[in-house]
Amino acid sequence: IDIPHEFSRLDVKVTTPFYGNPHNIEVEYLLDNKESQQDDWLFINSSQHTLSINKLSSGNHQVRIRMRKGIGSDDFRYATFHFHVQPLFYETWWFTAIFCITIGLTIWLITYLRTQLVLKQNRWLFQKVNERTEDLKKQYEWQQRLSATITHDIRMPLNYVVKTLHAMKSIAGEKGISPDEIEQVYH
Repeated sequence: IDIPHEFSRLDVKVTTPFYGNPHNIEVEYLLDNKESQQDDWLFINSSQHTLSINKLSSGNHQVRIRMRKGIGSDDFRYATFHFHVQPLFYETWWFTAIFCITIGLTIWLITYLRTQLVLKQNRWLFQKVNERTEDLKKQYEWQQRLSATITHDIRMPLNYVVKTLHAMKSIAGEKGISPDEIEQVYH
């Protein structure tokens, strides 16, 4: 029996050809499914001889019915019927497959976009580093030229002063000025 998943109650009418006192009929049922293997037999409603099954999970189920046929403890006659509750759309294999593919594609897309963003940032940083390196090279060259200019501007007048002093010393030596007198001029 195939049952749609949106059922709210399934009533099963149990009949028997026993025409005696209806209170002497002992009929029990057991609802089995793959998830639970209980051994709790329940009595069927004796006045209407029906069993009611409310909401069940999707999948295969079976109802086992037993009726006492004698006075012994194991004197039962058994009947079994199977039914299948249709799965909800999100319990089907195709939904699971589509869901997994969607999750996989989403993860791939996020990874791809994040990678592209990181690569773009890396290119931008590389460009900024190159620009800053060029600026530093220009600044270094400018500092080298400035240092050379300052050194030149300080050395040249000192060279002239030193040359002039040597010239004065040699002139003083030619004119006969003693080294003590020259020493007094320098200090």
